Amino acid sequence: MTLQLGLVGRDGIVLASDLKTLFFDEVMTGGLTSKILTDAKNGILLAFSGYEISQKVARAILADPNILDTDDPRHSIEELATQVYHEPFPDHATPPRTDSEILIVSLRNLNHLYSLEMKSTRCLLNVRKDKAVAGHQTNTAVFFTERYYTRGSVFELAFLAAHTILEASKLNPCGIEGVEIFVCTREGFKSLSDSEIAVLKKESDKLDRCLGNALRKQHF
Repeated sequence: MTLQLGLVGRDGIVLASDLKTLFFDEVMTGGLTSKILTDAKNGILLAFSGYEISQKVARAILADPNILDTDDPRHSIEELATQVYHEPFPDHATPPRTDSEILIVSLRNLNHLYSLEMKSTRCLLNVRKDKAVAGHQTNTAVFFTERYYTRGSVFELAFLAAHTILEASKLNPCGIEGVEIFVCTREGFKSLSDSEIAVLKKESDKLDRCLGNALRKQHF
């Protein structure tokens, strides 16, 4: 389980993800690790969620960065993802579920991002001109982006993304934890530092308390 957000702003795009990864072997274990791949040379970022095959598709896209510059990137990426899905798994039998998603940002066009939805039966790429949610889309914390998203600055959207993911982790602590945020502008992209994330978390906790106190207050 994970939660990832892509938010298009007036001066760039914010790509955010939680860090919780679940590993299945003899027993289920969890850890914190990045789920965003980047290519600074070609200005591409990919946030992968779902099952391990999503990372495999993301790496295949990074291996062919010009795929985003074709006349029909939708067809090209869907075809690539489908090809990867039909390759045999080298280490084990095909897993029972492979539903996965990838959010794709290219610095060459910051007016939209791509949302790649993948299943063993089909892969579908959508162009998102405002926002996209991947992973635990039914988490009720997604309310915050649905209600309060506007095409603001990337720094305004960074807080909205952080607050949404941090609130989602309170509702699903077993599947969502931590947060990483990339801010993408014409100058390039940068990952927010631990200290910058700590500031956003402090403000998020403050907002959470204020909202809770306001809702518990007797108004009549």
